[in-house]
Amino acid sequence: MALAVLNLASQARFSPGQVVMTAGVDELVRQGRLNPTPYLRRHLHGDWGGLCDDDWQLNDAALKSGDRVLGEREQRTCENCTKTQTTPGVGLTPMIQEEYETKLLVLQELVSGARPTTPTNLDAAGSSSLPITRGVIEALRDEPDQDVLGKRLASEAALSSVLEKALLLQRTLLTGKKEPNVAANELAVRAVDQESRALEQEIDNLKTELELRRTLAGNAAMAIVQRHSTRAAGSRGVFEGDTLRDRLREVQKPRSVTP
Repeated sequence: MALAVLNLASQARFSPGQVVMTAGVDELVRQGRLNPTPYLRRHLHGDWGGLCDDDWQLNDAALKSGDRVLGEREQRTCENCTKTQTTPGVGLTPMIQEEYETKLLVLQELVSGARPTTPTNLDAAGSSSLPITRGVIEALRDEPDQDVLGKRLASEAALSSVLEKALLLQRTLLTGKKEPNVAANELAVRAVDQESRALEQEIDNLKTELELRRTLAGNAAMAIVQRHSTRAAGSRGVFEGDTLRDRLREVQKPRSVTP
């Protein structure tokens, strides 16, 4: 293998350095089912395979700067097998951000009056575990720190909404694992267990983040209502006085009677 690499590198556009392969490719080479030489030749001559246009251009630039280059090849190990595609995982963070932006927009429209406070719209602003009521919206309208508390409320609602979906997905995975065809397939059971463990870790992270936010700042919805109630109670305790000066004294004065 090393001799073949040296021969290929003699007319290559760059030096290959150390050539390594995955265990699966190594097994195919050992079985005589795969010859890696054509793939190495194409790579060393600047054929980057199935990379996107941006990565292709980065590789061309790396040949001049000496940076690292990437390559991608597809290899089928059976004649009629279905091509498998994978997408890198990103966790629940993008979903939380999307949920936050959606709920913040709905909440802002409810507070401004651009959207009516119907049950459907209120449900869209909150979640099952953190419902938004008309009272919350009315209190938020009178709140001087409306923008800050609104964003905090939308953030809590987004976290709780994604957490509910993650828990539902976890229950679905556990239920699917008990399906007879899945339970009889050891490979499928291991795959479900792996996904379940990854999801459980994401759920634990969400729980920790949600509890930490509530511990540090308190529940936003309750804070809004409590501050509104405090201001309302305080305003009722202020006596503004009679608008007519000396009304009581004027009433008590004797009236003159003309015969």
